[in-house]
Amino acid sequence: MRSQMILAVMTAALAGCATANRPAPGVTYLVCGSTIRLDISHDGRTAIVRDSEGRQTRLTRVDSELGTRYAGGGISVLRAGDNYVYNAPGGDTMPCSRLQR
Repeated sequence: MRSQMILAVMTAALAGCATANRPAPGVTYLVCGSTIRLDISHDGRTAIVRDSEGRQTRLTRVDSELGTRYAGGGISVLRAGDNYVYNAPGGDTMPCSRLQR
């Protein structure tokens, strides 16, 4: 009986470690070019970008020498430190500011 209890505790502890090592999804709120609002849900590998018109685009993390870049669906978001740059579908590039919510 005691060995079953120890096994149950160890199993729970290992499950907790596996969960703790996974990055928690986050949400970043940006305003780009003073007119475009983006809500970005990200987990370190992928991101879902929602624009102010309700469109959603799935982006994938891409290696970049400039910083963390998510790209897909004709758009990308680059983060280097506290700086964000949005590349819009039409090819426009604009700086973004982070919004607190």
